Amino acid sequence: MRFFLFGFIAVFITILSTSCFDEEFYNDTSAKLEFSADTIAFDTVFTTIGSTTQQLRVKNPYNKYLNISQIYLAGGENSFFRMNVDGEKARSIENIEVAPNDSIYIFVEVTVDPLGVNNPLVINDSIVFITNGNVQDVNLVAYGQDVHLIDGQVIETETWIADKPYLIYNSMLIDSGHTLTIEPGATLYFHKNSYLYVVGTIIAMGTKEEPVLFRGDRLDDIFSGFPYDRLTNQWEGIIIYPTSTGNVFNHCHIRNATFGIFAAGDLSGNYMAEISISNSILENFSYGALLMYNATIKMQNSLVANAASYLLGAPAGGDISVRNCTFANYFYHPGSFNRSGEPSVLISNQFYTISPFTNKDTLVTSDLKNANFDNCIIYGTYENELYLYNNEQQDFNYHFNHCLIKVVKDSVDYQNTERFKEVILNEDPKFKKIALRDDYYSPDYFFNFALDTLSPAKDKGDPLIITAFPDLEYDMLGNSRLLDTGPDIGAFERIE
Repeated sequence: MRFFLFGFIAVFITILSTSCFDEEFYNDTSAKLEFSADTIAFDTVFTTIGSTTQQLRVKNPYNKYLNISQIYLAGGENSFFRMNVDGEKARSIENIEVAPNDSIYIFVEVTVDPLGVNNPLVINDSIVFITNGNVQDVNLVAYGQDVHLIDGQVIETETWIADKPYLIYNSMLIDSGHTLTIEPGATLYFHKNSYLYVVGTIIAMGTKEEPVLFRGDRLDDIFSGFPYDRLTNQWEGIIIYPTSTGNVFNHCHIRNATFGIFAAGDLSGNYMAEISISNSILENFSYGALLMYNATIKMQNSLVANAASYLLGAPAGGDISVRNCTFANYFYHPGSFNRSGEPSVLISNQFYTISPFTNKDTLVTSDLKNANFDNCIIYGTYENELYLYNNEQQDFNYHFNHCLIKVVKDSVDYQNTERFKEVILNEDPKFKKIALRDDYYSPDYFFNFALDTLSPAKDKGDPLIITAFPDLEYDMLGNSRLLDTGPDIGAFERIE
C-alpha cells in the first residue's frame, strides 16, 4: 500500500508539473521574436581568412516561456557563415527555450573561399527562426575580397601589381640581394603583430592618383562605427636593415602601425641603411613614425603626423636631408593613451642602451653627419616639439632653413644664423581643420594639414630650394609652388 501511495504521488506530481509547465509557454501563432538588428553586416572579408565575430541578441518579449522550434542558416551546408547559439556551434539547432523577457545570443562569423575575382563580391545569407509556426529571419551580408596571401614568406626579386590586395600574415622578409618592386595602386594589408623586414631593397612607386598603401587588415568598425583605419597599433611596422640600400617610397601611405619605418645603421659607420621618401604620408602610430639609427634618409614633399612618441627620432646620428615636409603631432587615441612626453623631432649623436644582462645603461655615440631641414614645419600639441642634443666628442651638423618650428627658445641656439636661417618660431601654422566624429575625437585634433589662408607659413619658403630641386616645384597634390609670391613652408602649397 505504501509503495502504491508513493507511486501515485510521484505520477500526480509529474502530471501536475507538466501541466503547469505547458501553461507557462506562449503558444500563440502570432508570436514574434525581437532582434538587436535586422541585418548583420561584415565589412570586406579576405578569402580563406575568417572574419571578426558579430553578435545578435534574440529576445523573448513575452511574460511566458517561448520555444523556438528551429534556428538555422538558410544556406545550409553551403553557407559561408558560421553561428554559435548560446554556446552551441551548429548550422541548424532545434527547440531552444527562452525564459520570459529573457534573451539568447547568437555569434556569427564568415570565411570566404577564394573567389577568383579581384573586386569585392557581395555574399548573402540569413538566419531563419521558426516560432509557433511563425517564420522570421535576420539578413547576413559580407563582402569577400580575394587576396595574394603572404604568410611568413621570404621574398626574392619580384614585382607586386595592383590586381588585388596583398595580405601579410606572420610577417615577411625581402631577402638580401633581392628587390621587391611595388607598382602604383597596390595595397598591402598587415595582420596583427606582422612586420615588413627589408634586408634587400624595396621600391614602392605609387602615383598621386594611385598611391601604394601600407595598413592593418582590420576593415570593420569599432566604437559605434568609428573605423579601425583611424586607430594605431594595427600592425608592427617596416624595418630596414643596415646593409639595405636603394629603398624608395614614393606616393606611399603608411599608417596605423606601432611604428612606420625603422632604419638601422651599423654604429661603427661601415653600413648605413638608405631610404628615400617623397610625396608620402606617414600617420597614426602608437610609438614613432620614422625612427633611424645612423641611417641615411632623404625626404621631401611628405607629411608625417600623429604618433605617441617621435615623428622623426634620430638619437644616433646619421645623414638626414628633409625638404618641404610637415611634421604635425596632434596624436590622440580614444579611451586609451595619448602622447608619451617626447618631442616630435629628436636629433642627437648619442643615446643610452640598457643591457638585458646587467640592466645597466651604456652610452652609444655616432656622428651626425648632417641634419638639414629646408622649408619644413615642426609643430604639435607640446610646448617643445624639437629636441637637439650634442655629445661634443662627435660631429653634430644641423641646419634649419626657412622653417616654422615650435620650440622652447632657451633649448636651441636659434640666434645662430648658420644653424637657424629665416626661421619662424612658435607661431601657429593654422592648419585647416576637419571636424570628424565629435563623439570620439575632439575636432581640434583633426586636420588635413594644408595651410589656411592666414597661415604664417604661406609664401615664406626659400625659393632657392625649389629651383635647386626641380622635383619640389609641385607639392604632393600637384599644386605648383611657383605661381604666387613664394613657396609655402611645409608639404602643401596653399592655393587660394
